[in-house]
Amino acid sequence: MSRRFALPKRLAAMAVGYFFAVLTSILVPVLLIALLEGIEDGNWSIIFAFDWLGSFPLAVLTVMIGALLIVGPALFVAERFSLRGWFYFAATGAITSIAFGVSMPR
Repeated sequence: MSRRFALPKRLAAMAVGYFFAVLTSILVPVLLIALLEGIEDGNWSIIFAFDWLGSFPLAVLTVMIGALLIVGPALFVAERFSLRGWFYFAATGAITSIAFGVSMPR
C-alpha cells in the first residue's frame, strides 16, 4: 500500500476501534446490571424494558464526544511517538474513565 493511503487507513482503524471501545464500555455494564437483576429477582423483563433504540444510541454518542475530548490528546501522542503497548492504552482508558466520570454532571 502506498504511503498516501497509510494515514487515512490508520485513522479509519483508530475510529473503528474507538467506536467499538465506547460501545463496549456502555453495553457491558448495561447487560451486567440487567443480568444481575434478572438472576437476583427472577425478573427478566428489565432487558426488554430498556430503551435500546431511544436512549442507548444517545448514550453512545454522548460518551463518544465527551471521552474524545479527554482521550484525543492521548491518541495523538500514541500516533506521534508510535506507542503500541497495551499498558499505555490500558492506563489511558483508566484515566479517561475516571476523568469522564468526574467531569459528567449527574
